[in-house]
Amino acid sequence: MIVRRPATEGWPLAAAVAAVALLLYAVRYALLPFIVAGIIGFAAEPLLEWGRRCTGGRRWPAAVLLSALLVGSICIGAIRVGTVVVLDAASVLERWPQIAQNLVASVVGSGLDIAGHLYTPDEIAQRLFAGETWSPAVILAGGGIPALYGIFDAVLTLVLIPYFLICGPRIAAGLIWLVPPRRRGVARNMLSKLVPLLQRYLIGLFLVFAYTAVTAWVAFGPLFGLPHAPLLAVTVAVLEMIPFVGPVMAALLVGLMALQRNDIWSGAMLMAFVVGLRLSVDNLVGPIVLGRSANIHPVVVIFAFVCGAVLFGVIGLLLAVPVASIVKLGLEHLYAGSDDEPATP
Repeated sequence: MIVRRPATEGWPLAAAVAAVALLLYAVRYALLPFIVAGIIGFAAEPLLEWGRRCTGGRRWPAAVLLSALLVGSICIGAIRVGTVVVLDAASVLERWPQIAQNLVASVVGSGLDIAGHLYTPDEIAQRLFAGETWSPAVILAGGGIPALYGIFDAVLTLVLIPYFLICGPRIAAGLIWLVPPRRRGVARNMLSKLVPLLQRYLIGLFLVFAYTAVTAWVAFGPLFGLPHAPLLAVTVAVLEMIPFVGPVMAALLVGLMALQRNDIWSGAMLMAFVVGLRLSVDNLVGPIVLGRSANIHPVVVIFAFVCGAVLFGVIGLLLAVPVASIVKLGLEHLYAGSDDEPATP
């Protein structure tokens, strides 16, 4: 007797999965707000479940209240940070000639003797920073287009957060509906194992954020004596959690603060600290903490980060560990009942 596979399995299913993967790859940069809002909704699910029980089975009152708190807090924080950045940027633009001269003086001292002519710090600064190439206004304007994209993504994320908080279960049910009917039981079984793993992963992300914020505060406050050290530390910690774009923005923010000190060596030490902090998060603290929370070896976590970054950029880095966990669970289900001893990655 020949058993025929349903039309929703076999090669048609593989072709559909490949087509969906190619489509997601084509629109990977547009997915960032949806993924961030989805992560926030998933992280808030236990709190929303508690609120549903308190309101007699209704989810939307707790979801609306939490949405207002989250969106309001994000907007207030963005305004606070934006005000500090704008004021510091205006101060740098206003005092740029003097700042450039002080930076040069910190390197050459009172002057530089070349072929019998003593070049003063003011002359060297004029020769080095003359023209529009090194103008802070031009440098800030060069980041205008990426900033507009970032603002658009941020606004779209704020719009999506209430939808994911209020309609989270319906969205999850819709994703399960996309699975072929014969495989939905397997998908629900894997989902029951994946949810606790992802919850531990979010706790690991919080620990990485706490490490980054505390380390940055110790450096910015007691060591370097920067103004607004707590706010700057939290902002850098948030930016460091954003792949690619976040570290660049954190470095620019710290560099803007470093220019206020009129000391090139102090600024260089600050920038070196930011780079070292990022390296410690990417290659030490992150893989160890996130690997343990997801029960995946740190080497596999680093490999997942690299592959995700190469294939999908920002999205790949955000989803590297969750996708690796899904692959691991899928292989465990596929190899269930085999005679070989399972190897825990």
